[in-house]
Amino acid sequence: MTKRRHKVKKPVIGAVAAGALLTAFLAKDIISPRVESGYKDIGSIFARGVMTAAIEESPLAFAVEGNDTTGFYYSILRRFADHHGLRLKLKVVRNMDEAQAELRLGGCDIIATGIASTMAARGEMHLSEPLHTSHAVLVYNKARGLSLTSPYDLGGMQVTLPVGSPYAARLKNLGKEIMDTIGVDVVSDKNSTQLLHDIANDTTLTTVCDDKLAEMAAGSCKDIAWFAIGFEQNVSFGTDKGAEALNDSIDDWLRRFKESEEYAELCRTYINKGSRE
Repeated sequence: MTKRRHKVKKPVIGAVAAGALLTAFLAKDIISPRVESGYKDIGSIFARGVMTAAIEESPLAFAVEGNDTTGFYYSILRRFADHHGLRLKLKVVRNMDEAQAELRLGGCDIIATGIASTMAARGEMHLSEPLHTSHAVLVYNKARGLSLTSPYDLGGMQVTLPVGSPYAARLKNLGKEIMDTIGVDVVSDKNSTQLLHDIANDTTLTTVCDDKLAEMAAGSCKDIAWFAIGFEQNVSFGTDKGAEALNDSIDDWLRRFKESEEYAELCRTYINKGSRE
């Protein structure tokens, strides 16, 4: 099988409205409205010739600007699909709850939102060979006059998270560690990228996200600041535990792909972009 050569495109920085995104979507990657019952393993995926992924709109995961489609997770998925001669369909989800519902009901084959490896996540799904590592970071706008450098600074504060965020549990534990209350506001209509946009525009106080996503946001807003609130964690794709052949296929391919120059170039573009200002 002849493999396509992929050109790595620079990430699109900034929040894009979901409606505009779907309007601009490339014809080769389409949104599938169909929801079936039960998971789909590799045999049925090959039979259909289509792999469906639930993915968030973010510069790290997936974004469209004009005719350019970018994103670290999207780029890896695209290469996996091409390697196996599959067409890639994307379902844009707003949060992890939506993604897990799609996977549970058979509406997608894989969650490509970038899932931190936690005990809770491993209990819900199979986590793939790690794509990269990250830290959970507390993000705020320093133009507000805030100077947050330690978990102890969070006592009595409110932190806004997307529904289904794995960082809610971390904040709960952090409150116990500092023996103070950290309030959590959960929103269902925004993802982490949109909350970062709100922080840049001073309409949201704080949030918690992946440090790679925070670095990208800081590239377009000099007032974005953050500090780590957790240990380094692996970040993976998620699939149904019952889809054993699919899980093995993805993991085996990822192990090989991570040794390639293509993967190294993607990491240079999206993951190893340098430290914050």
